[in-house]
Amino acid sequence: IEIHQQGYYIDFDKEIEIASLSNSFNLYLNTNVEWTVLSSPEWLIISPYSGNGNITELTVIPEENLNMEDRVGNISIGNKELGLTANCKVIQKGKYFNDLIASVQFDASASNQDIEIPTDANWTATKDADWITLTPNAGKGGYMNISVEENKSDIERNGVIAVTVGSITKSVLVNQKGKYLIVNHAESSMISSKGGYHQIYISSNDIWTAQCDLPWLSLSEKQGSGDIDVTLGVSDNPSAEARNGEIIFNTPYTQPVKFIVKQAGRYLRVNTNFIYFYGKGGKSDNIVIETDGNVEISCSDSWFAASRNGNIFYIYASPNNSNVSRTGYVTLKLTDTTDSEPYHIAIPVYQYAEGGNFTKEDFEEDKDLNPQK
Repeated sequence: IEIHQQGYYIDFDKEIEIASLSNSFNLYLNTNVEWTVLSSPEWLIISPYSGNGNITELTVIPEENLNMEDRVGNISIGNKELGLTANCKVIQKGKYFNDLIASVQFDASASNQDIEIPTDANWTATKDADWITLTPNAGKGGYMNISVEENKSDIERNGVIAVTVGSITKSVLVNQKGKYLIVNHAESSMISSKGGYHQIYISSNDIWTAQCDLPWLSLSEKQGSGDIDVTLGVSDNPSAEARNGEIIFNTPYTQPVKFIVKQAGRYLRVNTNFIYFYGKGGKSDNIVIETDGNVEISCSDSWFAASRNGNIFYIYASPNNSNVSRTGYVTLKLTDTTDSEPYHIAIPVYQYAEGGNFTKEDFEEDKDLNPQK
C-alpha cells in the first residue's frame, strides 16, 4: 500500500490588477503553516498581517495612484523558519484621461450645455474668452457646464477651453453663431400694373422690423422674430411708367437688408405698324390689342372708321375717287391712367389714289390697278 503524506504548503493569488482609486480588494491564502507578510509595497495596507493555517481572506487597501503611469508592487507571504514563500504581483493602473468632445456649438442666444470630463483624476479647466463661463472649472471626473453670453453681433465667434490632467492638456473648441437676417430674394419679380401679392420669406435668430413709407406697398407683418412668410401687397399702378419701391428690414445687431419691389406700368401693344388700302377701300385684317388697361380708339379722318369687338378691331375705308393718295391715323389711347399725357399708339392708315401704281411684296414692277382707264 502506497502512502502519501502532504508537506507544508502556501497557495496564494499570483497576480491582480486594480484601478487607480483607493478601493479595497480581497486576496485569498490557503496554507497549513503559520504565516506572515514578509514584504509589501508601502502604498498597500494588508489585513490581517499574519495567521496560522486554514483558508484566509486578506483585505488590501491601496493608496490612490495620482500618476498617469501604472505602478507595480509585490506582496510576499511566508514562513521563514520553513523557508516557504508565496508572491502576488499587484498592478495598479495610473489615471486615465480619454479624448474630450472636439467642439460644442451654440446659437447667438445665451445658452449652456454640459460636457463630460472623461477621467478618474483631478482636472482643471481654463478658457480664453470672457463670454464663456465654466462651472465648475475644476473637479474629479464628472461633467462641466459651459455657458455663453448672447452674441450681440452678426459675426460668428470662437473660443477654446483647455482641460488639464497632470501634465496632459486637451482642448475643446467653442463656436457661437452670430445674429443673422436673411430675406429670400433681394427683389421681387415684376408685378403687373394691376397690383397683387408677393410672398417674402424672412429667416432670423433675432427680432426684426420692416420699414416702408410708400402708400402703394403694404406688409402683413412689420415686425417679428424667427422664420416667417410675410405677404407683400402691391396696389394698382395707374400709369404707363413702371415704378420701384424698397422695404428695409432691420435687426438690432445686423446690417439692414433692402428688398426692392418692381411694378410694371400699363402696357398697350398691337400686332401691326401700318394699314394699307387700295383705292377701292374695304375692310382691313383684324388687329389684336394687347393691354392690361382700358383702351379708347379714335380715327383722324372721316373716310375710314374702326369697328371693335373686345380686344380685336378692324378698319373700314371708303373708296378713294380722287387721283391723290391719302393718309390718316387710327389712335389707341389708355384711358385709365393718371399720366398727364396718356400713353397712346398712332397707326398710319394709307390709301392709294384711284388707279394708282405701287410696288408690293414680290411685284417686280409697278402695276396699273385700273387698266381700263
